[in-house]
Amino acid sequence: MHKISIHSIVHRITNSSTVIYTFQNNIHEAKELIQEILKLQGVDIPVNKLFYFGVFYDDIYYYVDYVESQMSLSREDSEIPDDEYVWLTNNGFGDDDYDYKKQADIVKSIIDKVLRGDIEKPSWLDCDDDENYKSTSLYIATKDIKYQPLIEKMLVFLNSTYYCEGLD
Repeated sequence: MHKISIHSIVHRITNSSTVIYTFQNNIHEAKELIQEILKLQGVDIPVNKLFYFGVFYDDIYYYVDYVESQMSLSREDSEIPDDEYVWLTNNGFGDDDYDYKKQADIVKSIIDKVLRGDIEKPSWLDCDDDENYKSTSLYIATKDIKYQPLIEKMLVFLNSTYYCEGLD
């Protein structure tokens, strides 16, 4: 599974930092780009048959913190549906002595299972465009190992941005 930061810009303006969070919950453009690259190589297979795609928040700990905050509420007051609440309780969330890293690993595992279609996406993993101001990333996993180099090269290209700061 690979994670591609879709957008996010940090820029210094007159001695104060401004962070611009851009939100994208649409994977259509990424699919079109990969499909065109494949067509150039003579591969005429729909991109969905070769790759798994998903959009999730950049910061995995946002999910851990959100789930912990919901688990600290009574079951009736929590926004997490009952079946998910029970599952999370059985997997170490809501304990007084919880392990933050272990919970992050559980969330990463859940994202991987959702991405591959093994489980339905839990409601608390939705990236709703709301007041959270969280950046999102596109996650891609290959269904066929021979397409792994394509995704790796795409990652190198997309994550190789460079900028130079200067004064006007």
